[in-house]
Amino acid sequence: MNKTIPLCNEVTYVLQCQDSIYYVGKTTQLKNRLNNHFHGKGSRVTSRHKPLKLVKVVAGDVEKELTLYGREKYGTSNCYGYCYHEGN
Repeated sequence: MNKTIPLCNEVTYVLQCQDSIYYVGKTTQLKNRLNNHFHGKGSRVTSRHKPLKLVKVVAGDVEKELTLYGREKYGTSNCYGYCYHEGN
């Protein structure tokens, strides 16, 4: 039996950046969004801390949950996303 995998319109992603910073974001156009981040046009965080690699991609909008998890794991000053941005 051939099963079809449903497509998700939105994904949440995690980037590891320079200076031990992690950035969590969400998008409906992952390829374009990553291209922007890696060329300094993605966000304030990734323009200040160059992205090194894509760490994780999860289907759906789980930005808040991944950001809170990342802040707990890596420290509140090392993980940004959702409503947590540099300077907050």
